[in-house]
Amino acid sequence: MSVSSEPSAASAASAAAAASAASAASAASAASDPLRRAAPAVDDVEARRARASIESRLFSGPPQPVRVGRYRVEGRIGSGGMGVVYRAHDPELARDVAVKVMNADTAGKDSTTARARLVREARAMARLAHPNVLHVYDVGTTDDGVFIAMELVEGQSLARWIERESPPWHEILRGYVAAGRGLAAAHDAGV
Repeated sequence: MSVSSEPSAASAASAAAAASAASAASAASAASDPLRRAAPAVDDVEARRARASIESRLFSGPPQPVRVGRYRVEGRIGSGGMGVVYRAHDPELARDVAVKVMNADTAGKDSTTARARLVREARAMARLAHPNVLHVYDVGTTDDGVFIAMELVEGQSLARWIERESPPWHEILRGYVAAGRGLAAAHDAGV
């Protein structure tokens, strides 16, 4: 969902809740029974709950999985056009990893094609031995799609580091050059 469509979706949720409350209020004003007159207050509470539920589903994204393959998910690291990356624990090798799960929209309905694409990416990355490229540990499928388990690098993003630390320009340049070297190595390997 694009950011530009979110306000209109929120407006639609608000309008639906308000319309429900307004129709209940007009019906209650005609009622003589005290319970029927109290109905709008109950309906208002229900409308607020419904609105919160709708907004949660519209704007919070899918719930975080508990497991991806054998990996126990411990938190969300970030997301992008291809999918979501989670911090996870590998109980078999007793180590923390990053697990990239491909978006259902990216994978499409043909999980065989998506898996083949992700396996190609994982194989190409696994061939790399570069200090600025993550090591790939595993690739697999789940009911929800395909994933790559890879090295977990502790720290913060380059953007967050710049925002928090305000380093001098030559240190920022050093970070971008290192990232560029990793990207060049990945391109040379066909990723």
